Amino acid sequence: MIRVGRGANAADYLLLVAVTLIMGMMAFHPYYFGDEILPFYFSYKPGATIWSIYSGLNEYKPRLIFNGIWAIAAYCEAPRYIFMLLIVGSIGSLAALGYHVARAQFATSRLVALTAGAIIITSRFSMVSYYDYVAGTIESLSALCFFLAVALVMAPKAFGQISQTWRVALAAFGCVLAVFIHERYMAGTIALGIVMMARSLMRGGRALDHKAFGVGLALSVVPVLLFVVAIRLQGSLPLTTGTNGTQIAISFGIIERALTYLGNVFLGINLGHQWLVGSLQFSGGLHIALIIGLACLFGLVYAFALTLGRKGVAWGRVMEITLLMAAFIGVASLPDASRQEGRWMTPALVLLVFLGMHLGRARAAYLLLLFVTNLTYLVAGSQFKIYNVEASRMASAVAAPLNRLRPEGSRGIVLNAPDNGGQWVLGGYGGFGNDGTSGSVFGRLNFASQIQVDPGVTTSRDHDFGLYYLGPGSNNESVFAYIGHRQLVVLQHPDEIAPDSGQTIAGQEAWSAWHWDGNMAMTAGAAELRSGVIGTLKAPASDLDHKLIVYRAKALVGNAVPMRIQINWADGRGNFIGAFIKVVDVGKVAQNFVAVVVAPAGAREGTVYANLHDGATGTVELSSIKLIGD
Repeated sequence: MIRVGRGANAADYLLLVAVTLIMGMMAFHPYYFGDEILPFYFSYKPGATIWSIYSGLNEYKPRLIFNGIWAIAAYCEAPRYIFMLLIVGSIGSLAALGYHVARAQFATSRLVALTAGAIIITSRFSMVSYYDYVAGTIESLSALCFFLAVALVMAPKAFGQISQTWRVALAAFGCVLAVFIHERYMAGTIALGIVMMARSLMRGGRALDHKAFGVGLALSVVPVLLFVVAIRLQGSLPLTTGTNGTQIAISFGIIERALTYLGNVFLGINLGHQWLVGSLQFSGGLHIALIIGLACLFGLVYAFALTLGRKGVAWGRVMEITLLMAAFIGVASLPDASRQEGRWMTPALVLLVFLGMHLGRARAAYLLLLFVTNLTYLVAGSQFKIYNVEASRMASAVAAPLNRLRPEGSRGIVLNAPDNGGQWVLGGYGGFGNDGTSGSVFGRLNFASQIQVDPGVTTSRDHDFGLYYLGPGSNNESVFAYIGHRQLVVLQHPDEIAPDSGQTIAGQEAWSAWHWDGNMAMTAGAAELRSGVIGTLKAPASDLDHKLIVYRAKALVGNAVPMRIQINWADGRGNFIGAFIKVVDVGKVAQNFVAVVVAPAGAREGTVYANLHDGATGTVELSSIKLIGD
């Protein structure tokens, strides 16, 4: 057996935690958002106490450990980095535990053990944890507690200095903690109990181990009963309540969803809605090649383990771990397909690493393939299309302009943004009396001043400034531009724009400066746009930057004809560096269509376009294009 040096272990543990910390810091920003806002909504109520916050959170589910952590943090108004450190500590500890089990239980080399830990740190299933700290607290802390319980039961050599009685007691405690962080772990504790009972029965002709059987039975029953009791005592929603307060409904769709998760976990593919599982999917030649390539490599490793390397495989343990994984996949498959989330496979991935350690001669290749799979998804940036990750990055982007300047007044509104103008990002969960159309909690929590930023879904007209969503930047993070009060009024009420407002760059005599491709017709100073007709006007970027651009148009043929508001940007050498495109539907009545123009860094020239959107049919009368400054 390979000896495990204490010095090497300490250095490796620190390395794994350090890498986790780096990943956590890369994703960190100090602004609470989304579901992270809810505990603070309770804390801002008059006379709030830790207990009142705790009770409010328990109205949904009695996740006593999870809710307790957030209740204390909300009462103390803890800075957001506290949760970053909590999640980094949990994932880093989980990785270190995986490393320790690999070394002490299986006597692997340091490289193999470090690979096992690195798989957990870089898991595409737990990537949300680094960005969304509600999901992160649930996924990382519960996975740590449960895997500790599994390791205590199924990897005794890793805890040789602890007696069997204490190991079982600690395992039971870990299971209870996991359940009261997230009730989904009841499936795991039941499966672990079944494993222990099966072991007590399968003793090669020896008498039943009554103690082990009793412990297994207790693991299968006690955590569930305790959680049911907590529901009764706290007056929480029923146990059958699933994600977002919806009721779980049993159907044949569960089988399809379970097969999807099986493929995702065991073959490295990525089926499901990309806003829940990530963007590296079966779309585009390169993506398809990568996914099929990974699946083929997994198939080769499984084939080797089943044939040439089968004698070294601990098949009994493999079946036990597969049962545990099946429990998590089964419970994750209960919600509707529109709610399937990759992060629910975090415990399954950790168990898969543990399973890989039992594959004998295929062990190193399997663990390496799991690590390569994670790196593939990371390099592809798949995680940036997951909704929680996008929302987290949007919260930081909303705050960015307000850190650079002092806004006019104290109340702003987000415009043109996805998710109903950032409703969930800024308003949080709309339950328990929290107004999801208001950014009051977001503002009070994240800004030292009295600034409030409302999501665009609000119908209020009394805002002092705006934050206009321009789209994704060069790093795929949302970009927002600050809009002063005058421009905000124009954006919110474009039909009230006075005819003499701003600078006219298209219309009447101004059309003479334009270049046209296609057969363009001009009627009474208005250009008629149809398929194949494209007009362009070059202008210095400084003339366009931080302006409102207003197209006034109506449809002559067709209805809701898609037209582009478009500017292409070039640097000082004429090289293309980006484009702003907004597509609007033009109807039969003349309207003003407004967009915010912000030149990207390095832009020296902008080309303004007048054309329909690709594939559009019909004819649009474009009477003018104006630029309005603040």
